[in-house]
Amino acid sequence: MSVALVIFSQVHSLAQLCLAMALLGVGSALATGVPVQTLAVRRFPQGAGKILGVVFAGQSLGGVMIPLASTPLIKAFGWRGSSLVFGVTLLFLFLFVLLLQNPPCRDAARRAILS
Repeated sequence: MSVALVIFSQVHSLAQLCLAMALLGVGSALATGVPVQTLAVRRFPQGAGKILGVVFAGQSLGGVMIPLASTPLIKAFGWRGSSLVFGVTLLFLFLFVLLLQNPPCRDAARRAILS
């Protein structure tokens, strides 16, 4: 999704716009629903119901906050600049989520094997 938003901020033709929108659709499918639920449940197996509630609440909160955040960004930087800001922000969030992928029990098992 972050790459799609960066490309979207630089479009100058219909073909580029279609590519950006296609990538945005694929990124949205991979960043919501089943992949997020799977990551959350694998990371926090105890209390999976609670963590899924937090995940769904966060997704809903994001749906409310993005329009509120985008309005001042568009006024300040234009639609291209705000798309670039959102794309870079999502890239950093993606890198942070990569750090959460290995559950602690797997990390402990690896450390035990390597010691």
